[in-house]
Amino acid sequence: MKGFLALIVLAWANIAFAAQPAGSASPEARQVSIYSLLGDPQRFDGKLVRVIGVADFYSGFEGKWRLFPTPDDREHFTHAGIEIGKLAPELQAHRESYDALTGKYVILEGIFRFEPAREGDPLLFCTTCDDTYTIVDVDRLEAWDF
Repeated sequence: MKGFLALIVLAWANIAFAAQPAGSASPEARQVSIYSLLGDPQRFDGKLVRVIGVADFYSGFEGKWRLFPTPDDREHFTHAGIEIGKLAPELQAHRESYDALTGKYVILEGIFRFEPAREGDPLLFCTTCDDTYTIVDVDRLEAWDF
């Protein structure tokens, strides 16, 4: 009986999460791979993109969300990640529910931003800061099955 009850609760949670608004696909968004964004970031800077990757919604110490090309990149936290920036207001209300997508493939749409490397402050840990890649104004974020 306990197993049956747990199954019902799990099914309800899955349906409740799936029913949450995740945004709708934009016909103007350009479908690109993470590798394309990282390989030629100037080409996509400021453009609305649709990208698929492995999500990391860790909100701990630095509280940064990232999107990686593969589960291995996420597991080893390689530099092949793109930061997920500000969410659209309709997605912001469900921010806590996205933790369930960590380690899974997601599809998201937003504006890609690229900032080239720059000289850092010698008093800080790095003397040269790395390139930064961010997707902001995310208006679609949902689980993706291939």
